[in-house]
Amino acid sequence: VTLTGPGGVGKSRLGEAVAWTVLDDFADGVFLIELAPVRDPQLFLSAIAQTLAVRDQDSTPLQQRLQGYLRDKQLLLLIDNFEQVIDAAPRVLELLRACPQVKVLVTSREILRLRGEHEFTVPTLALEDAVELFVQRTQAVLPTFRLKPDMASTVATICQQLDYLPLAIELAAAQSKLFSPPSMLERLNDRFAFLVGRTRDLPDRQRTLRTTLDWSYELLTPEEQRLFRCLAVFIGGRSLAAVETVCNPGDDPDVEPLAIAVPDGLTALLDQSLLYQTTDSTGEPRFMMLVTIYDYASAQLAGSDEADALRRRHLNYYLTLAEQAETELAGADQIRWLDRLDLELD
Repeated sequence: VTLTGPGGVGKSRLGEAVAWTVLDDFADGVFLIELAPVRDPQLFLSAIAQTLAVRDQDSTPLQQRLQGYLRDKQLLLLIDNFEQVIDAAPRVLELLRACPQVKVLVTSREILRLRGEHEFTVPTLALEDAVELFVQRTQAVLPTFRLKPDMASTVATICQQLDYLPLAIELAAAQSKLFSPPSMLERLNDRFAFLVGRTRDLPDRQRTLRTTLDWSYELLTPEEQRLFRCLAVFIGGRSLAAVETVCNPGDDPDVEPLAIAVPDGLTALLDQSLLYQTTDSTGEPRFMMLVTIYDYASAQLAGSDEADALRRRHLNYYLTLAEQAETELAGADQIRWLDRLDLELD
């Protein structure tokens, strides 16, 4: 089972909660394999061996030694932060095939793409749960805080602006000694400067909202990064046709064509939890970003040398669409075109 979702959504916390719940089901225990400090896929098996205290005793390859140790064990491996060693995914399948009583629960920003893998996308919090988390974390630093009726809507808006992401809500609540909820809401206009954590036990990658997203961005290939930046020219949803036209031109001297197919790039961004997909009224996919991720992508776009050209292409695409709609709205497809224009009014 692989728990996926964007950074800060609570994958690790959910994985640990599940592990505690099923602890009694595994006679030989549950083991946490923490991959946060591991960046080389070649060191993945070594991380497991170190946790399980499987020693180097002879020249037997590490994969075989681990399989020999685990073959008769009934245990659960909770493997956290797999996204940075994603190329080691086949090693997981090899262990599972050789050790039938071993189960693996993975947390990752990207699915492993293994046969037999069951993906569970960790959702963001519901509004009520998000507000409750905000209140709990605020009271941890400001014990006198009480959520009064006249403040409830402000706190709800803060949670909404933070996409109901647990990490972002916790980072915001940690500022409650200095800022009231209304002041906090104003400062979310520059959320990346505001949301800085000072808790010493937070991993480095989660000390700020920006570093959490930097972590995800750096896991992309250069061409996936280019596509991710380009998607920020769209304020709301994006159709495949719009993305292909705006982001991957073949005849624009100011925008170099992507070295990857747009559908492949979108799939990669979906897999790495930087996009999510909905469908329009005709069943066609639309590609969406959480506001927090969109703001990050916009900052990356602003720092690129293609920003002006992409905005020009975006303008031209929708100008052409509007001109086409002007004609079609007088015809038999009026309803379909009204629906299409409604989708694009972001």
